[in-house]
Amino acid sequence: MVRVWSRQRGEVDPLLGKLRTAREKAVRILRGGKADLNGPRLHVVLISWEGQHRHARAIARAIRPALAPDEGLSVVYSNRAGRTERGPGNWVAVPQSQYFGPKFARSLALSQGADAMLQIQVDARSDDWPGLVARLRAALVAHPGTGLWAPEIDWTPYPLRAALLERMGESVLYRTAQTDGVVWALTRPVLDRLAELDFEVNNLGWGIDYAAIAIARQMGLEALCDTGVTVLHPRARGYDDARAEEGMTRFIAQLSPVELAEMRRIEALTTRRREMAVHHEGRWRAMGQARDIDPNGPFGAAVSEIFVRAGRVFVRGAEGLDLTIGDRALLPLQERPPLDEVPLDMPLAPEGNDTTDVTTGELGEWQMPGVATTRIALRAPEQSRTIRLGPPVAIPAGTGDLQLGVALAAHRRGGRLRLAIGKGAGGRGGDEVTIDIPESVGGGDRPERYLCHVERVPGADHAREATLFLDYEGGAMPPDETVPPMIFVARPHLVREPGMPDLIWPHEIRGIERGSAWYASDAGGPPEELRLGQAALSLLPEAPRIEAEREGYEIYVAAPDGPVPATLWSGEIPIASLALAPVPITLPWSEDTLRDIVPGAALTLRDMSGSRIWWTAPDIGGPRPDATD
Repeated sequence: MVRVWSRQRGEVDPLLGKLRTAREKAVRILRGGKADLNGPRLHVVLISWEGQHRHARAIARAIRPALAPDEGLSVVYSNRAGRTERGPGNWVAVPQSQYFGPKFARSLALSQGADAMLQIQVDARSDDWPGLVARLRAALVAHPGTGLWAPEIDWTPYPLRAALLERMGESVLYRTAQTDGVVWALTRPVLDRLAELDFEVNNLGWGIDYAAIAIARQMGLEALCDTGVTVLHPRARGYDDARAEEGMTRFIAQLSPVELAEMRRIEALTTRRREMAVHHEGRWRAMGQARDIDPNGPFGAAVSEIFVRAGRVFVRGAEGLDLTIGDRALLPLQERPPLDEVPLDMPLAPEGNDTTDVTTGELGEWQMPGVATTRIALRAPEQSRTIRLGPPVAIPAGTGDLQLGVALAAHRRGGRLRLAIGKGAGGRGGDEVTIDIPESVGGGDRPERYLCHVERVPGADHAREATLFLDYEGGAMPPDETVPPMIFVARPHLVREPGMPDLIWPHEIRGIERGSAWYASDAGGPPEELRLGQAALSLLPEAPRIEAEREGYEIYVAAPDGPVPATLWSGEIPIASLALAPVPITLPWSEDTLRDIVPGAALTLRDMSGSRIWWTAPDIGGPRPDATD
């Protein structure tokens, strides 16, 4: 079997594989094809413990057919009774007293002959373990300089918005600063360096994930997260954090100075971003700032909507438009923009009947400005019913996990919002996502008066349809209540989780429905003006007045004409969303984290789309100023 990777060097051997062919195969795998075993040789190690061996057997049975005959499958396990456990693969017993640290060391020894080790904690759950192996192979072939790979984990102390750094081209792979080690793969150069360390000093295993990523980055290798596949993970652990911290301190002391410095840098980045609360209502504030196109002008006659996000512009409208930004032409797209660039709105078009009155739009004080809203009045409130809120929308294949975003309110009685997702029409035969609508949420013209909800929608490798329903459970009303219950649904939409969906939200300019052709610009400087032939349209709103004051390492920022939603960036990485107001707020950094987040990078405030810089912080990464500065 010809292999693309050299087991000695962990890199492409020009005498063996044809890299272009391998990359093409890898792309097919990432788009849902079968595993191609012409690639780095794997050894899969499952980590099991008391009460989890049934799951270990199930995972081993699922994965074994995805491995070549010369690839290994091991299960490192322990139990209180010292009982022998058996199942598919090579089962290796260790003492019950050994936790992840020593079990990881045993995994390294078992994987010595492999190009990469895929390690799985068996409390993780996946519907398609062979598919996960196929995606790992594809990533390793497409990116030979990979040091670590991991899928998205649905629960971890390091969610995507805290860990992801940047996207790898147009794929669903992202460079990442943390993987958490629940399910991950490490390649030979990283495995060899880790094998030099003593894991007995770190029984609980904290810090192994950070150390591995730091080692990879110092070697010039990539640490990648595949957001196109998700593994489920429970939210509990059963050990003492203080003991774990103590073991981690001893363990990381073995790293070289440059490895330790890199580990501290990425640890500071993920910790700081994890601490920064992301308020989901920020996206509705941004939606409320959408502008309308003059329907009587050149753009109003041709353009349906415009989105500006991170310096790119997306336009929907009639066919054959001549659109430019400066000297850059917008090019027609063959399909709708990706869901991590432009949200997919779910049209609100419920049908009323003798017992249900429906009003969409023009709700005055009961509607956020510019946000599509439907009010459903439930006459005959004692009767239960299900109302379809709009037509099904098509979700393309291979999007990775999505988010359903919606703002909800209810008077006098609540209900349940239900998103049905499946292969068939109307989302039948697939997943369901539900959101309870409590009656205590008043609604109105401000986001804070709604339940602004964000819910995870599992991804899939096949195309699906999604349909939104309102389930109402009837019941008797108080005898003196004459006004029917009312439920408000505001702008339901789907968007792919790109790591920081609430930090960077597209700026929208709305028009009348004029067509369904899409156009896009490349990424460039702030897109100030869009031209349609000779006509011009300003894209971004005027920058607000910013007032800032520095005291040592603290900077206070205010917007006298606020409130204004903004994003805070370190270099080209968004790290927080902020609501600037006339009363100053303190920017969320400290002396310790400032130097480590992105050394030498400028700290800037930008609009919600991340396209225009409003204000740049003074250089506070140098020597500490005197208290009197």
